[in-house]
Amino acid sequence: MLELFGSASIQGLPEYGRRAFGVPPGGAFDIEACTLANALVGNSESAACLEMAMATVCFEAVMSGCFAWVGAGADQACRSVSNGERIILQAPEHGCRSYLAMPGGVRAESSEIRKGSVLLAGDERPPARTRRLEGYSVGKTTPIRIIKGPNAGLLDWESFSHGSLVCTHEMDRMGIRLSATPALKHDIELVSEPSVLGTIQIPPNGHPIVLGPDGPTIGGYPKIAVVPEFELHRIGQLRPGETVELAEVDLTEARDIGRQWRQALSRRWRLSTATA
Repeated sequence: MLELFGSASIQGLPEYGRRAFGVPPGGAFDIEACTLANALVGNSESAACLEMAMATVCFEAVMSGCFAWVGAGADQACRSVSNGERIILQAPEHGCRSYLAMPGGVRAESSEIRKGSVLLAGDERPPARTRRLEGYSVGKTTPIRIIKGPNAGLLDWESFSHGSLVCTHEMDRMGIRLSATPALKHDIELVSEPSVLGTIQIPPNGHPIVLGPDGPTIGGYPKIAVVPEFELHRIGQLRPGETVELAEVDLTEARDIGRQWRQALSRRWRLSTATA
C-alpha cells in the first residue's frame, strides 16, 4: 500500500510517433534516472517506474523482493524488502524527481494514484543484495546546452542566452516557466505550428516556457531555442528558485553529443542489468 505526499505518476520511456494526432510523447522527465532504476532490478529499459516529483512516499511491501530508487534525494540503489515491511522515501532537498522501479515494472491505475493510495504490483523475486550506481549524481553545475530555435532571430538572443533565468513555481509535466531578467516582452503573433519536447517558447510577457513530456504539440509563441534530448533530464530535475545557465551548441555538435550520450546510457544500463 502506498501513500503519497506530493506528485507522482507511472512513466516509462517516451513514445514518439503520434504528435501529428496531438498526442505528446509523455514518459519519464528524467530518462537517465528511470532507465538506471530499471537496470538495477533487471527490467527492460522501457519498463514503467513510479515518477515522484518532490514527493514523500510511504509504502508497505505485500511480498518479499526488491526495489530500486534512483534520482533526486534517492540512495541510487536496489535493496531488498520483506513482506509487510514499511519503507519511507523522503522528498529531496535538491533536485526534483526520483524513480521507483520494481521487477517486472510498476503496475497500477493512474486514477488510484491520484487518490493517494495504490497497490504497487511487480513480479515476485528473491530478496537481492544491495546494489548501487557508481558515479551517478543529480546535481550538475555546468550550463544547460541549447540549440537556437527557428524564431531566435525575432527576439534578443544575446539577452536570452546571457540573461538571468530562474525556475518558478509554475512547473509540471507539461512545462516549466522560467523568470527572465531582462524579460523578452514582445507583441509577435505567429501561426501555430508543431512544437517538440524541450522547445523553449517566449510568450508576450517575456518569460520563457520549456515544454515538458506532456506539453502541447503545437504552439504560436516564438520558439527561441530547443533543449536537446541529452539535457532534458536536467530540465526535469529543476526546482523552484533554482538558477538556470545556458550554453549554445550548434546542431552538428548536438547530434554528436546526443549519440555519445545514448551510447553511454546504454552501456550503463547493460552493466547495471548484468549485476541484477
